Amino acid sequence: MTSHAASHNVVAQTARTDLRELEDRGLLARVRQGRGFAWAAVEGLDDLLRE
Repeated sequence: MTSHAASHNVVAQTARTDLRELEDRGLLARVRQGRGFAWAAVEGLDDLLRE
């Protein structure tokens, strides 16, 4: 999330909202990373985006 916030020049809450929305749409998967979370593209994302 920090990386997303920094690269798009948004605050942490906006980055979190963006990532959760993409997760809700099935484009990202949230995984536990230490005490927090990370998001990664779901398998077959290319196919999903072509639909």
